[in-house]
Amino acid sequence: MVLETRDIESNKKSNIQFNLIEPSLEETKIHLAKWDMSNSSSYVLLNDWMQVVERNNLKPGMMLFHKISSFRNETTVHSSQ
Repeated sequence: MVLETRDIESNKKSNIQFNLIEPSLEETKIHLAKWDMSNSSSYVLLNDWMQVVERNNLKPGMMLFHKISSFRNETTVHSSQ
């Protein structure tokens, strides 16, 4: 999955904000970020993630979604293709 956005002015990596539809069908604005490690990268959900976990009684190891293949935020479509 290739997913990276940059701030136009600072050229720094930025998070992507999107609406997450929870298992409870509640919609939450959440941020997706790419964290680069020494040998790999991880995609993480930020800001209100713990509230989503609590509202939906999520437990470690639960599969929430198999793959995010694409999503839309505001005016941009982001895709892993």
